[in-house]
Amino acid sequence: MVIREAKPVVPPFVTYRLSNAGNGLLPVIDAMAAWAFKVKDGVYTI
Repeated sequence: MVIREAKPVVPPFVTYRLSNAGNGLLPVIDAMAAWAFKVKDGVYTI
């Protein structure tokens, strides 16, 4: 789902990106983020 690429340098350099399967989950991730912001703003209570 997440592809991690590390470069052998000092200081360490690491990048992350979504795989094709991870990109398919973007609508779910966006919906969860929207929900989290509503909880933060007090629209929903947990």
